[in-house]
Amino acid sequence: MNIVIVGAGKIGSALARYLVEEGHSITVVERNPERVSRISTSLDVMTVCASADIDSLKLAGAEEADLLIAATDSDESNILCCLVARKLGAKNTVARVR
Repeated sequence: MNIVIVGAGKIGSALARYLVEEGHSITVVERNPERVSRISTSLDVMTVCASADIDSLKLAGAEEADLLIAATDSDESNILCCLVARKLGAKNTVARVR
């Protein structure tokens, strides 16, 4: 399964770790370069160091994604990210909302 995860904080990193162990193809979008470096060295995932805008979602492959998970610390960003991903062609989306 082709999965895009937006946000590499505690939840995004944990999700990426579990999903990689299950054999899924994971792409992580994160704007913090330190988090990108940490996750790319510890997991076998593709990373995109950018904020969650339409260009970075296209670069991450949201158009062909089977699932996009938005797990940033901003509820509004997560919802908008999922809406944009659906418009781009992502089959399913999940937004973390507190």
